[in-house]
Amino acid sequence: MNNEKFIGNLAGRHVAVAIGLLTCFALPGQAAELTGNFSAGVGWSDNIARTRGNELDESMGLVGAQINYIEDSPTFYADAQINANFLSYFDDTFGSELLGGANITGEYFFSPEVFSWILDYNYGQQVFNPLQPARPGNREDVSFLTTGPRLTIPMSSRWFAGVDLTYSNVTYERRPNNNNRGAAAVRFGRDISQTRNITINGTTEQVKYESAAAQNDFERNEVFMRFETASTRNQLSLDVGYSELQFEGSDIKGDGAVVRLDWTRSISQYTSFVAGGGRRFSDQGDVFRSAQRFNTDITETEDVLGVASPFRSDFANARYSIANPRFGVDVFVTWSDENYIDNPLLDRGLIRGGFAFNRNITRKITGGIGFNHTVRDFDGFDREDKDTRYTLNIGYQFSPAFNTVVDFQYFERSSDDDDNDINESRIFITVNYIPKWGR
Repeated sequence: MNNEKFIGNLAGRHVAVAIGLLTCFALPGQAAELTGNFSAGVGWSDNIARTRGNELDESMGLVGAQINYIEDSPTFYADAQINANFLSYFDDTFGSELLGGANITGEYFFSPEVFSWILDYNYGQQVFNPLQPARPGNREDVSFLTTGPRLTIPMSSRWFAGVDLTYSNVTYERRPNNNNRGAAAVRFGRDISQTRNITINGTTEQVKYESAAAQNDFERNEVFMRFETASTRNQLSLDVGYSELQFEGSDIKGDGAVVRLDWTRSISQYTSFVAGGGRRFSDQGDVFRSAQRFNTDITETEDVLGVASPFRSDFANARYSIANPRFGVDVFVTWSDENYIDNPLLDRGLIRGGFAFNRNITRKITGGIGFNHTVRDFDGFDREDKDTRYTLNIGYQFSPAFNTVVDFQYFERSSDDDDNDINESRIFITVNYIPKWGR
């Protein structure tokens, strides 16, 4: 089989699924908002394979599309982002590839506040070999689909109970880690006020791998108390409880505290702050979904280890954003520590941070700068990698429908493995078309 053709077809199917889900969501509604743009361009890299020595320069062509859809009505909620780019390498150093992502969340309310059906879909790329940088040939497509009913039963003016049932399917392009998940959650709670409630929750999830070569199947259980508050400016959720993880057909298990905090603060009309953190039992499918939802660019190749083993995850993140009509600011930091129950050699720590600033310099000229830094500490391999990326862009608006952007990126890696001390420079020039419905 032509592997290049197979990979392209697989990626194409995922994008087709994402577009199909978006089409289903795009129902006429007064609260619906649809935006998008289409792009084409050319680029050049002085080290496309990101190697030390024998650097290969490469010219590239790009065709892409970005679509965003939001609807919020009494019977339906949807938030969908799709960003797909087709890359062709003119010097045939690598085969053409379709890169991009989809982040789709939807909920249909058969009976508002009582019975609904949810659907979450994530698609994108992650690194195949986590000891090597993201590059052509070291990426794989990943998709994560979750769907199921959600029932809330009012018991009085303040007390309520609920049950959620979900089925999930996680697929990998290259790894034998495809799995199916069934989960159930029950809750019993009380509305403290119009904006606050407290619940006692119990959840169970079974993860079944399609290939026996991947990993023993496992079950994850949690019992916790949740406090939630939601106002015009603040949304906060705090979970505190107990969790256990059990491998099927094995004596290997783990238990401990589960803590989760999610806080969103609307500081002003254009400024927001988001923070979160906690401890839980997790796996790489969950990490991929969480990373893609936190990142502002869903086309980024996610920094995920890619193994099937579950682990105890300690994590924290924060983001400060300004989205002013004249300028934008984004500052973020994330930290995570992965401790594997059945294979401590896989333990690793990950710290990421960065900022981006963009501004309308004049009515027609825009500019932006960015910086990202990642530190990976592989405990079992006694190795540390540090990746840094600098970005600079300038754009010109020809008309409301057309603009062009010149984007420059510089990437460097510093590693305990000298063969992985590398750098790359690349430049892209793109022309973007924004249709009338997408402005």
